[in-house]
Amino acid sequence: MKIALDKALQMGVNAHKQKRFREADLYYSAILNSQPNHPDANHNLGLLAVEVGKFEEAIPLFKIALEANRKIPQFWLSYIDALINICKFEEASNILGAARKAQLRDNSFQTFQKELDQRDTLLFQSPFSSHFKSKNFHCFCANVINIL
Repeated sequence: MKIALDKALQMGVNAHKQKRFREADLYYSAILNSQPNHPDANHNLGLLAVEVGKFEEAIPLFKIALEANRKIPQFWLSYIDALINICKFEEASNILGAARKAQLRDNSFQTFQKELDQRDTLLFQSPFSSHFKSKNFHCFCANVINIL
């Protein structure tokens, strides 16, 4: 059974790399039907969701992957990135703090920390600033609408 799961995962990864998202989804989902907490299948299915802009759907998948294996920095990074993309900055900051407590090392953690540190200044930037072109533009707009 493990060999079949490993083969299905590899086939899903290959399809994913070739941007055959529906096929990759089928492989990852088949694995999760057999092992709902499979960390790699959850993470990769979350990555598929992110690639098509479904960050909300990716969050629980990344969370399951992380809970199943807390030693993989990429699981943490994907989870934090998805949270930032849906403007859940406090939750992203909490997860980042947990990653630091777990003593994970990756330069991307520092990048996310800088991004989270700068989030409060986003509202005070000129509309012509580089922040307007950042991936947080939709968060900027949502914050402005909430203020108005």
